[in-house]
Amino acid sequence: MRPPAEAAAVRLAGEVAAMRVHRLLILTFAVVLTTPAAYALQIRSGQTVTVEKDVTIDDDLVVTGQDVTVNGTVTGNLLVVAQTVRIEGEVGGSVVAFARTIECLGKIAGSLQGAGETVTVADSVGRNLICAGRHIEVGDTAVVGRDALVAGNSINADGVVAGDLKAAGRTVTLNGGVGQTARFWVERLRLTDKARVVGDLIYEGARPALIAPGAKVSGKVLHVLPEPRPPRRHGWGWPWRIVGLVWLLLFTAGLVTLLPAHMKAAADRIRTSPWWVLLVGFLAIIVTPFIAFVLLLPVLPAGLMIGAAWLALLYVSKVVAGIFVGLWIFRALARREVPRPVLGGLLGIFVIWGLGLIPYLGPVVRAAAVVFGFGGLGMVIGQGIAAGYRRSGPSSAAGAGP
Repeated sequence: MRPPAEAAAVRLAGEVAAMRVHRLLILTFAVVLTTPAAYALQIRSGQTVTVEKDVTIDDDLVVTGQDVTVNGTVTGNLLVVAQTVRIEGEVGGSVVAFARTIECLGKIAGSLQGAGETVTVADSVGRNLICAGRHIEVGDTAVVGRDALVAGNSINADGVVAGDLKAAGRTVTLNGGVGQTARFWVERLRLTDKARVVGDLIYEGARPALIAPGAKVSGKVLHVLPEPRPPRRHGWGWPWRIVGLVWLLLFTAGLVTLLPAHMKAAADRIRTSPWWVLLVGFLAIIVTPFIAFVLLLPVLPAGLMIGAAWLALLYVSKVVAGIFVGLWIFRALARREVPRPVLGGLLGIFVIWGLGLIPYLGPVVRAAAVVFGFGGLGMVIGQGIAAGYRRSGPSSAAGAGP
């Protein structure tokens, strides 16, 4: 039997890829956060960041921090990477939020795209709602103007979705209205007396749904049983993991030996500027493939080069994260700096590899290592490019003179 999480991942990936990536170019500006030219949007960071109630930001806003609160008005798009996000004001564009706790209590004219442990929506979202988390709560005062695509362990949909509602989770409770089709991949599905579905109700799961007598489904109700899962083969699983670890250790030793200063500088960025590194890493991972795809047709070599560099940096990012973890362990235990970063890199890689084998925790550890490592690399590379431009600026200007 296919687990709901696996089925959800396959289907949600297709749905997200098929959606229109409108206004994604705003993220491209944020990739160059470390260069002096990034004035196309407002950027705020800190332990606690608050947009006061009487404040209006007539621009796009990027925020990183521990606790972020938006009580005022943002006329453009809002991008937030934080521990806790609370939006009580109004956003004239779309919202992209990544945090442990996301609370959207104000109006959002565009779309809401977020991921966190807990995601709560309690007001209107003008376009689409796309979110993932452990617990998703769409309150009874929430109204989604178009479609909703959600995934989580438990999902409560008490509000109104004008378009299609597609949800994947362990338990889903529908207590609101759906203007078109409701599609679920779920273990337990419950429709209360207040549930209203104008279109069809289609759900995939081993158990039949609990549909209250007062629930109304105007279309058909279709229960799809999960496909039988093929038996798992364990033949070469562990040997390949060991081979992968050995290769990564050798690659780390060689890379840190050749470029010790650059690798340590990227790892130090994680320690000194963790929120900026998280933001830059996430943006670089998301935006770079988009840029490569855009350039692939008109400028084939450029698109291929960017795509290849992106794949290479994804692998190198593990090394950077390993150096950071290893050096942190040495500082905590030995109370001193390690004279050779390669020792920290090897220790950190082994620790990350071991944590990556733990169920549920493993994917989170591996993803965090890639994002933070990529962010550290991105900041070092960005500052290197900026420094090169500054050095070449005066000489170029002098050479261009009579």
